[in-house]
Amino acid sequence: MKKLIAGSLAMTMLMAPAMAQEVSVYLNNEKMIFDQNPIIENGRTLVPLRSIFEGLGAEVKWNPDIQEIKGLTEDREIVLRVGEITATVNGEPVTLDVPAKIENGRTLVPLRFISESLDKEVKWNADEYRIDIVNEEVIANISTEYDAIRDESEGMIAVQKGEKQGFININGELVVPCIYDAVGDFYDGLAWVGINQKPDSWDLKFGFIDKTGKEIIPCIYDHPGDFSEGFVRVGKDFKYGFIDKEGKEITPFVYNIAFGFDNGLAYVGKTIDDKHMEGYIDRTGKEIVPCIYSDSDVTAYEGIVEIRENGQTKYIYPKKGISIDNYDGMRSFNEG
Repeated sequence: MKKLIAGSLAMTMLMAPAMAQEVSVYLNNEKMIFDQNPIIENGRTLVPLRSIFEGLGAEVKWNPDIQEIKGLTEDREIVLRVGEITATVNGEPVTLDVPAKIENGRTLVPLRFISESLDKEVKWNADEYRIDIVNEEVIANISTEYDAIRDESEGMIAVQKGEKQGFININGELVVPCIYDAVGDFYDGLAWVGINQKPDSWDLKFGFIDKTGKEIIPCIYDHPGDFSEGFVRVGKDFKYGFIDKEGKEITPFVYNIAFGFDNGLAYVGKTIDDKHMEGYIDRTGKEIVPCIYSDSDVTAYEGIVEIRENGQTKYIYPKKGISIDNYDGMRSFNEG
């Protein structure tokens, strides 16, 4: 079996930012219900101990005198104590990133440590604030059924049979039949798919499907990107433009280069008088910074555009309608 490589790769991790948004946890694609919501502690997710241990098939023992937790299976003994960063797995010490703690009368334990100690795979989806716990045995069984398999993205796994590709869910159930010549990963709930238009040559056209396999955007575009902030870059007639999740074109196809949205801005470039000039558009498709600058003159980070022109530097913050200029030099913004 070979590894199916996507056009772009998603980093999967559980180091979630400290935000108030509620974290959802799924076990083999089924949402787990807790009597207390998961919390983020120093970038790690903690969940109620009984729910996670029993959900993963382990017996739980709690010693209130020493605040010790034991999770037991036929071949595994996991021991940790509230407030201590050293746990043991079958007697072997393991250093935790965060210790177990008591909150609102409930004992919370680190989800990744418990899951991986019981041979489960853990995936973090930052866009949906979702954690998926997957039984590695399920993935192993899936691997034998297909010629190629890709890493999970948003609860979906791209697979290949023969020359065609499709998607299964993390329970191994076929969701999208292997009918496409190429597929991407899921971002913002959609994945690009490609169909060859000419059997005697390689002429792919791309569209987008949702997680049920429904074709949301028909396969009429070239060179797709991945959805970000509700929009995606696609190609037509050797130029780039942007569409939304309903397939509405929010810009004309006039750009030679275009990248995905970040903090409400997308980097674009086009040829003007035989010169390559670049700027930024906002999510309405408006050139908030017109394409009149060379790539060394305009950059953006955290939603703020820096423009260097005639020896001076100015900053534009489109979200706030703020422009800061008339300075001979500036340093980059740091923490506001």
